[in-house]
Amino acid sequence: IVEIPPPEPRVFEVEIPRYNCPGCHRRVEPECPFPPYQQYGFSLIARVVQLRLLGLSTSKVVDYFQGAHGVRLTPAAVLKMEHWAAEAVSPLYETLKAQLVHQPVVHADETKFRIGGENGWLWAFSHPEAVVYGISPSRGQEVVLEFLEGSRGTIVHDGWLPYDVIGTARHQLDLLHPNRWLEREEILHRLHGEALRLHHPAQQLAVPA
Repeated sequence: IVEIPPPEPRVFEVEIPRYNCPGCHRRVEPECPFPPYQQYGFSLIARVVQLRLLGLSTSKVVDYFQGAHGVRLTPAAVLKMEHWAAEAVSPLYETLKAQLVHQPVVHADETKFRIGGENGWLWAFSHPEAVVYGISPSRGQEVVLEFLEGSRGTIVHDGWLPYDVIGTARHQLDLLHPNRWLEREEILHRLHGEALRLHHPAQQLAVPA
């Protein structure tokens, strides 16, 4: 039996001692172990971000915390926590983004994504150690240059032309896509089994005798 304890929010007051240095007359205070300028702790903020990443609206997040934990939030508070979390991890994000061009192999892909009610694109650049996402109104080469300019490794993608702007890297067609095309041909022509397949790394067509 796997069980979770009944939710019970912890509400406490944090006192931070401050004083003015008698020598330089500057204010001195210790580093706070909790998020600065926030009235919510790290665990609560992390849960808010997790729910938002799962696609819950701000109003649904508010309802969840009220019903599950007895914590009263507002949609504005949820957005503020989301924004604070994004700012807090921004240095780490920029580091991961800068490391993309040094990876031997990067898989790149993009998919439709709504931005403020308008059509946009969610870009994903993945390698064995991380996945770096980028949201942009464009599906063009400016995004590819922003993330991959200078890369000398191998970029695996679906053959979308803007990736060709990176002339310093090698390019590998993602074999999942041609395999899907071949699967459709199998269905269309009523072929049985793996009549047509691309196999990495040989990339050869396997045709039954």
